[in-house]
Amino acid sequence: MLQKIIFLITLCTLIFFQGKILLPGATMFDFHDITQPARISEFSYNISHFEIPPRIAPHFSHNLGYPVFNYYAPFSYWVTSAIHLLGFDIADALKVSFLLAICIAFVGMFLMLKRFFTFFPSLLGATLYATSPWIAVEIFVRGNIGEVWFIALFPLALYAFIQNTKSNSRFFFVITVLLISATLTVHNVFSLAFLPCAFLFSLILKKPKKNLFALALAMLLSAYFLLPAVLELPLTYAKEIAQKTQYQDHFLCLWQLWKTKIWGFGGSAPGCENDGMSFMLGKIPDILGILGITVFVVQTLLRKKIRFFSVFLFFTSLTILTAYLTLYEASSVWKSFSSVLSLFQFPWRLLAFTLFGLAVMSAYGVSQLKFKIVPFTLIIIAFLSIITNAKYFTKSTMAKSVFLSTTTSSQFISQSVVYYIPEYVPKTVNYNAWLLLNPQSTQAARIKNTVAIPDSRFITLDGKKSTPTKNNPYEAVTITESESVIINIHSFPFWKILVNGKLVETKPTLDSLGRPKLSLQPGEKTIQVKYEQTPLEKTADGITLFSYGILMLLIAKVTLWKKILHILN
Repeated sequence: MLQKIIFLITLCTLIFFQGKILLPGATMFDFHDITQPARISEFSYNISHFEIPPRIAPHFSHNLGYPVFNYYAPFSYWVTSAIHLLGFDIADALKVSFLLAICIAFVGMFLMLKRFFTFFPSLLGATLYATSPWIAVEIFVRGNIGEVWFIALFPLALYAFIQNTKSNSRFFFVITVLLISATLTVHNVFSLAFLPCAFLFSLILKKPKKNLFALALAMLLSAYFLLPAVLELPLTYAKEIAQKTQYQDHFLCLWQLWKTKIWGFGGSAPGCENDGMSFMLGKIPDILGILGITVFVVQTLLRKKIRFFSVFLFFTSLTILTAYLTLYEASSVWKSFSSVLSLFQFPWRLLAFTLFGLAVMSAYGVSQLKFKIVPFTLIIIAFLSIITNAKYFTKSTMAKSVFLSTTTSSQFISQSVVYYIPEYVPKTVNYNAWLLLNPQSTQAARIKNTVAIPDSRFITLDGKKSTPTKNNPYEAVTITESESVIINIHSFPFWKILVNGKLVETKPTLDSLGRPKLSLQPGEKTIQVKYEQTPLEKTADGITLFSYGILMLLIAKVTLWKKILHILN
């Protein structure tokens, strides 16, 4: 009972010091990724109009439709949009989502560490993890909700793997699959990195077949996102734009993991002296993490018997390797494996794994101490970490109305936001011509009158009458006598065009914005354009639904579960 009280007090203290600014209120802070509120708005719009799973931001890119959700990991948007749809405005939904992620990071890390250590080392490791300045950077500087939620889910997913080896419960097996699936769909790059981690971690635990089966089902469950994100990516400019990021400019010096010359809200810059943001992980996890790694290495060299040796070898290796890969000294490694590592774009992104490893090995190091005063000391260190790091979990704020009017106005959503995330522009679009429509483009005024983008799905080029009978972001119908019509969309496989009820199968001519131009026969015609998932997307959805069916079957049919359990054990 006492331990439960201490845990709850620690969690409440964490929320008070690290999460006070994240509680719903009249103010909001800004961050680098200014597109997040608009994404939440569009994702929520899809859900409220039963377009599930969301794949398109219908109002992005001048209302021509933008397939961002087809390629951007959706889990954090499911969570944040659900909070928004429950009645919170978008600013409060973002804050609550960040706060929830911090709490889950703390609880998930505690649960995982408790599989190996006693209460107090586990509590300390969880506290060091959830209070790291790096998480503050991810929230208050970068505003990267996907990366924050990966940090939250990673230890929880590993806990599920560990517990799954010990439990024969079919309910916990289903929870394990759901947690792994969430981690596989929380962030494009980190989810990709999680896959080999999960595979290796499964192999070093007991009953690997059971966890590998869970991983396989989780991948099938995530197919609705994974398959289109991989197989339809060549339809966009994502690869070409990603290659423009020079990862060579974003390595760190070792001292940057220990301290920062200034706590700023700028960006990453070449060299070690010009960065406008911090990369320190926290002095306490640095010290205790290195202590834990040192103790583990010494015990290994002395051939001392270590419980869960392979697990802690995995954690130690993960910590050292990811820390090394963030440094300039690792540039030759990045060059040799650039086809894979360049996906991270910024080497310092790997600090999420380094932080995780340091927190785990901190718990390992203090667990080896045998003094009676240790529990009290660990509580003091945990609360010291919460209080001293609270200064990083804050930022100057603005009126929430100002934040929302800037980031979720119809003009910003339709005209501007897409130019912050241009990588998912369909290749049917002339990229350079499209860039000129950016309101911030110096050449925008010059072409303002030459590229017309009216708020209508149909543009008649010969001045003849066109009468719309339906006009919403997902479907529009018009009756016209025009012989030349532009469909006001970015051409993409999920748009279907019908004339007099018949599908237009011949590829129409496209203008510089990828808009189809129809040349029609004289006479009255009904033109329809509608959004419909591609065959690949529908197949991926079907695989996901089939996987849910399997999970429900495992819950409903005890005899089936026992047979599978017999095979997996």
